[in-house]
Amino acid sequence: GTCSQSPATFVDWGQPLFLGAASAAGTAEDHAAVSLDEVRFWTRARTDRQVREAMHHPLTGTEPGLVAYWTLNEGTGGTAADFVGGHDGTFAGGDGWTPATMPFGPGVFAQETEANGLIDFTGTDLLADYLSHSGSVVGVDRIDLTPENPPGGTAIDVFEGAYWLLTRYTGGPFSADLTFTTTGLTTADAAAPGRIKLFRREGHRDGTWTLAASAAAVDEAAGTVTFSGVSKSGQYVLARGEEAPAVAGTALDFDGTDDVVRVPGLVLPNTFTLEMWINPQSGTDGRAFIARDLDGSGTDLFNVGFYGGTLRVFLRNQTLPAGPRVTGQQHLAVVVERTGASSLVTVYRNGAQIARGTLAAVLDDDGSGADWVLGGNETVGGTPGDFFDGTLDEVRIWTTARTAAQIRTSMHQVFGGTVDGLLAYWPFNEGTGTTAVDLVAGQDGTLAGGTGWVPSGAPIGEAVVATRTEAGGLVDFSGTGLQADYTAQDGATVYVSRVDGAPNTVPSGVTALDGQYWVLERFGTGAFTADLTFTPSEEVDGYDELLAGRLKLYRRSGGADGAWTPAAEAARVNPFTGTVTFRRISQPGQYLLVRSDARALVLDGVDDAATTTLAEDLDAWTLEAWVKADAAPSFAKTTALVERGANYALFWDHPDATARGAAALTIGGTQFT
Repeated sequence: GTCSQSPATFVDWGQPLFLGAASAAGTAEDHAAVSLDEVRFWTRARTDRQVREAMHHPLTGTEPGLVAYWTLNEGTGGTAADFVGGHDGTFAGGDGWTPATMPFGPGVFAQETEANGLIDFTGTDLLADYLSHSGSVVGVDRIDLTPENPPGGTAIDVFEGAYWLLTRYTGGPFSADLTFTTTGLTTADAAAPGRIKLFRREGHRDGTWTLAASAAAVDEAAGTVTFSGVSKSGQYVLARGEEAPAVAGTALDFDGTDDVVRVPGLVLPNTFTLEMWINPQSGTDGRAFIARDLDGSGTDLFNVGFYGGTLRVFLRNQTLPAGPRVTGQQHLAVVVERTGASSLVTVYRNGAQIARGTLAAVLDDDGSGADWVLGGNETVGGTPGDFFDGTLDEVRIWTTARTAAQIRTSMHQVFGGTVDGLLAYWPFNEGTGTTAVDLVAGQDGTLAGGTGWVPSGAPIGEAVVATRTEAGGLVDFSGTGLQADYTAQDGATVYVSRVDGAPNTVPSGVTALDGQYWVLERFGTGAFTADLTFTPSEEVDGYDELLAGRLKLYRRSGGADGAWTPAAEAARVNPFTGTVTFRRISQPGQYLLVRSDARALVLDGVDDAATTTLAEDLDAWTLEAWVKADAAPSFAKTTALVERGANYALFWDHPDATARGAAALTIGGTQFT
């Protein structure tokens, strides 16, 4: 723990700088078997305070004295870019890439000395009320990301977007009440503070979290949560001990064999609109999505399903074919509008009209028929049949003939209950039990046959929607956080829904920007090309601007619930306006902003190394890097992490660690001989 300094000899740097080896062509004993990340070289001797305040946070690249900065975030290829001096490294020996797992990201650092009473680690959203202490110097980092490998389990809902690292630089015990400031606390949390949990893991580890404490107090108005008697340093993250369902909630899963939901007592007017999110797994005939035998005859009915090789709507003894049977997640709307003794029926899929025709019949529902059935069909006194194989979600019935604009505006939105014209609404968010609650009129459905609950894949949530007509130049979809700068267009009508919540799935190897995704739907002909500029709710910063390509845009089709595919890398990030721009986008669909998981350089300990062109004559310098060894090397093994010829080196577990020009070695913010 003490630092001794000895004279160092420096010469002109005429040789390459090696990362991960003592030389590019050395023996296996000259190579380090570690992951290497965030390598920085300074032309000045940095103090322990300077090392501590930056070691967990990215640099802007403009810091005084910084001459080389290898973030090692490329993730692919054979070059390690230096973002300051252009001293790019070239890999040798098969160096690889791996996700970075150290506690690192944008955030704030504060340092204080332990003392009795309340200490504010200014800017970090952490207060410590010390009950006992040892007078240690303490550093607190708030890292503004969700941690790598966060606490999991079906009963854990992690507060995303921030975690803390509390580091004590000397020994001795302590005990303190820790108060964190966060967002998302509710009245229910204040009433039952114990549901808010504090999880901990060691300071520089990337493994499993353990439960450290349950909250003693929650102040919803102040946005604070307090934990009593904390006595260990380390990484800390907040979580709610009860799982909060995703915004889309749950859906009902029908097995195609005997699953149905019966809704008794529901009577529809002659003009109405039926909407639902549906995901048919089978495209075979004889699959009813929703049906009712209106008079007990089995022929006068209302039915929407797969029949006769098509999607069909039955009204009494009339039928309207509505195009091919389509499987997969989709939004369906059926509008029935009485016109005298006939009904005009219009069918929409994902907001686009797919069928329209007049049927010589009127619903004339007098309430005397069979129950309404979701997921099948049933005659009066009979048994269910025509079982549906797939999921249903967000079933709504309106007392009006909704227009295309109304359907497109609300199909990605969820409702809290009563809305003008809404007759019945089953969001299917119960998640358990045998009752599907109608939020409008109490026309609850009863599950039968083993109908199950599954996470919803529908792109729905608390959504902000804007519609515009394509035009050359900049078009602002006001309120959605999306602007389109059109370079080619055909005058189509465009709807943008910003869905405030997480999608049902996120691409692997990246971290979604918190809080939202977008659905861009285009109704018209022709093609378009536009630069899309998003304003996400999560802050983008100077580090994102420096490495704009690590912000990426992923896409899937408008109604899909499956895999996302990469669409573009950010062309421009503006931290002052909080915007991210992607160029030459030419497809509608769902769009998700992600940040590439930070990467580290993997060295095999045999022949891997990266050679740079850094050459400086220095009398004082600081070299920093994050290192993770999967297995502790032998004390006899020569494993160089960073070496400049015979002039200086930073070794991992080497018997000559303080020789060859090294003046001081700082690990974890503490200096060692």
